[in-house]
Amino acid sequence: MPEIPARGLVPEDLRSYFGQQLKWATGMFQVLFTMMPKVLFRLPGWERVRYLISSTYYLIGVAIAINLFLPIIFLFTGIWAVEMPIQGYVVRLIPFVFMFLLIHLVSQRWMRHSSERGLQWRGMLLKLGTWPVYLLALFFALAGVKVPYLPTAKERQRGSFIRLVLPHLAVVVLSAAGIVWALNSPLADFDGTRLMILFATVNCLLMVPTIAAAVAEVRRTERTA
Repeated sequence: MPEIPARGLVPEDLRSYFGQQLKWATGMFQVLFTMMPKVLFRLPGWERVRYLISSTYYLIGVAIAINLFLPIIFLFTGIWAVEMPIQGYVVRLIPFVFMFLLIHLVSQRWMRHSSERGLQWRGMLLKLGTWPVYLLALFFALAGVKVPYLPTAKERQRGSFIRLVLPHLAVVVLSAAGIVWALNSPLADFDGTRLMILFATVNCLLMVPTIAAAVAEVRRTERTA
């Protein structure tokens, strides 16, 4: 569509955003598991592919969770996913990052409004921080749990949002504990251990923005109380 016919409101706080994403993800998983098997082969070829791929978007929560917890397991067990010097890993990572950014930027040629263009790093961090919600939605869909209608708040909500980021805090604490454990183990000087420490450190940093958003809401509530 070459123009924006209408603009909508977006959640202004973490609780409202997580609630919105829980509804959307649960609905999409329900479509994937219940409706898609019934209608998939009635669709034309490429439509079949497009609908199937789009309905798997929220499985990104599973992928993120695996990437967050595997380094922790590796650090405590001494079993590495890969063993190579960090320099070698970075050299192999650079082409992947380059192609990711290139595809991201090239795809923006179809975005009509200037506000949609750019690196959109805030949205990326927010998506990474929503992994527990996507996992919960997947569980609800598989277990047949009906999510009640939760209207998205039109104004900023107040209160303590710390419980929303308990999974993120768990990742940080377990990653830090795994790093300390590995540094004091006989495998501390191995390339595989150093690489897993790098992964765990990056994962901790990726969880910080979501935790900071929850803490900011607590402080904002205290100031207005």
